[in-house]
Amino acid sequence: MATATGAHPQDRANRPGGGWHGAGCETELIEDLGRLETLGDEIDGLQERTGAPASARWAAVHAGMLHDRRAAPWCVIVRRGPEIVATALAVARLRLGAWAIHGATNPDEPGWLAALDGAASAELAAALAGSLRGLRRPWGLEWRHLPADDATLAALRAEFSISAVLASAEDAQLNCDSVDDVAGGLSRNTRSVVSRARRRIAAAGLSCEIAWTRDAAGIAAQLDEVVEVHRHRNRQLRGAAGLDDPDQRALFEETVRAHAESGRGRLLTLRLDGRLAAFAICFESAGILHVYSNMASPAWLDFSPGTVANAEVVRAAGRDPGLQAVDWGLGLQRYKLSGQHVQVRHVVHLWAWSSLVGRLAWALGDRLTGR
Repeated sequence: MATATGAHPQDRANRPGGGWHGAGCETELIEDLGRLETLGDEIDGLQERTGAPASARWAAVHAGMLHDRRAAPWCVIVRRGPEIVATALAVARLRLGAWAIHGATNPDEPGWLAALDGAASAELAAALAGSLRGLRRPWGLEWRHLPADDATLAALRAEFSISAVLASAEDAQLNCDSVDDVAGGLSRNTRSVVSRARRRIAAAGLSCEIAWTRDAAGIAAQLDEVVEVHRHRNRQLRGAAGLDDPDQRALFEETVRAHAESGRGRLLTLRLDGRLAAFAICFESAGILHVYSNMASPAWLDFSPGTVANAEVVRAAGRDPGLQAVDWGLGLQRYKLSGQHVQVRHVVHLWAWSSLVGRLAWALGDRLTGR
């Protein structure tokens, strides 16, 4: 069992509190990773049914929990009869004597509160709030990048006396169901840029190979190359690369492998004269192709390989009858808005605190940890 830093497994006064029971349902607060793992398939099934993004699917959440041993699982499950109808997957750690509860998705990726219907949302909000009130220390809750119109989010606001919701980012999603067969979902300008890039590649006498793989072993075999392009491009853009940190690199690779092994990972590679010039790592979830990471090598930018690769992502999704949309992820960039039928969605952060003292402890913790 993973335990939060500073908590003793036998000291209940130092650990997150017990479960909560509401009328017409059964709820469980799970703090043991082993117990949670036995429910992984059920949880993932609910995530699929509720349209969860790839970042909130069990493969990604589980990889994050295995990676972060400083925090313990803190997950609320709601059942109607034998069926799980709602989940709130979070982690907990002690910070300055208070409990810090965070949604278990990667903090830079979309979050999710899974509920099968409006009644399940209300039950989940009540169960989550009840479990928080059972804590024997001050607490703070943070859930990042939730859909602004999420029903459970609205129900939670009614449960908490001290809370805040603030806009955090925007997300661009291209609707493939409306894609024109000729345009392939791409704008006229993008098609023109891609054509020019292909002519430059041909004029330079370079071979150009674009390939997709869904095979988990095939994806894993190319991760070292992908990481090198990722690091070099980020150094060029930002002066530093997050994947230079061994922990961040390990989490990145574990997340990709977990999705690939679940059968939902896809890797697009574009090679010029055999060298990796651009890639796109994509995860499927609920009919959406989520672009987890896409980069072009600085060595080949004169040939716009990233633009060519992104266009192939859109075209491939348009050809796939099992996909309804391409989700480019958080943050708006020009290429994400260049396709036809693009929808921009808003996401928000939720914060809640046990008291004004809890809010002050949270703010102090943020200041001391540099968050």
